[in-house]
Amino acid sequence: MTEVPIKKAVYSFVKAKTGVLSEGSPYSKAMLAKLRQGVGKRPENNPDVWSVLFDGLDERLLSWDGNLSDAEEAIYTALTLYAVHQQGKPTKVDNGSDSFGAAIKKLLNPDGSNAQSVKRRFDAMVTAKDFIELSYYARGMVQMLKANDIPLDYGQFASDLYSFHLPDTKNRVLLRWGEDYYRKEKVANEKEEAIDD
Repeated sequence: MTEVPIKKAVYSFVKAKTGVLSEGSPYSKAMLAKLRQGVGKRPENNPDVWSVLFDGLDERLLSWDGNLSDAEEAIYTALTLYAVHQQGKPTKVDNGSDSFGAAIKKLLNPDGSNAQSVKRRFDAMVTAKDFIELSYYARGMVQMLKANDIPLDYGQFASDLYSFHLPDTKNRVLLRWGEDYYRKEKVANEKEEAIDD
């Protein structure tokens, strides 16, 4: 039997957790509130969310030295931002289809009136020097997604945050976000091809 890669384990764990957190039960509402309180804080200083963060977590993702593992930090960041995004929303904001770059692109007004503002924030995030700075800018972007009712694939986002920690994959993740941000929508391309025929 093949072992599940770390990125896939991060993805699956976050998808499972957002599924539980979106149920609307008293437990999920309480945990979402505790996760929101943890935004910008270190998980070691937020024991109220340890049950969400660690319960059922693949042992390969756990830290064994008392320092947060890259996977734990990515999962914690994704889940706290999910809690911010989900607050007050009747439907689950983890839609399973929009990558981070594609979701940010949806913030753009059709007339382009906010393009410069959105791009400036996006560029600040993707040029972040470290994970703490990236998380800071990601929080602002998620708040914009929330205000505009734009969902995000939080499993993929967590997997991307994990990859950001790794020197070999950090730039690939950022480049993919940029590609998704600038990618033409398939419908628009199909219309252009029909016109050309």
